[in-house]
Amino acid sequence: MYKAAMNLQWRTTYAELTPAELGEVAGVPPELQRVWRKRGYLPALKDARARFDVFLACEVMLLQALALRGIPPSEGASVAKKYAHLILFAALIDREGPGEVGEGACEVIGPKDAVEAFVRAYDMDTKIIGQLAKTSFEAVPEYLVALDDRPPVLAHELPDEHGHLEAATGAFVNLMALGLRFAARFGKPLVSVEVSNGDSGEKAKQPVIRRLLPRPKDA
Repeated sequence: MYKAAMNLQWRTTYAELTPAELGEVAGVPPELQRVWRKRGYLPALKDARARFDVFLACEVMLLQALALRGIPPSEGASVAKKYAHLILFAALIDREGPGEVGEGACEVIGPKDAVEAFVRAYDMDTKIIGQLAKTSFEAVPEYLVALDDRPPVLAHELPDEHGHLEAATGAFVNLMALGLRFAARFGKPLVSVEVSNGDSGEKAKQPVIRRLLPRPKDA
């Protein structure tokens, strides 16, 4: 299915957030954003109309999650930058079960045949989602773990000596939960994909349609 989608032509646009929207989504109010900017954890704003791209917003959300678990921004900044793309991946991926959030984080726009082909690929192959999130991962590692004052790593990257976790202490960040929370709080598509089949014939004359992914559960 991934190869089928690659036969389409598509262009991706990512959402941008105001400082106020970033505060609502990531739990970092503008006052704290200013402190983090002064300390170099956030880039300086060029003007009053400056926006944060969705990847930086994910980075800020993860940085705040680490800070709430006792890992200061001075230590968590590089970790948040390294794994921020997984937050967007988690926001875009579909999840089965009642009450799940994150629906509509990706919108797909284009001729009917092209949109339906992209939707089928999106539903069946997470490589598409990984490409949208700009990560080589094909699944979201569920936890980021910091044990015994060591730098946070993905759970499957824990060193062998911590195989007996009952003797360890630390902090855990649920990456999937953060991604779903990001999508739910933003309430609008994080990624917009414009697709076409490159056809100049009858298919090119099809009406443009719009689909939201993951699809709302009542759709």
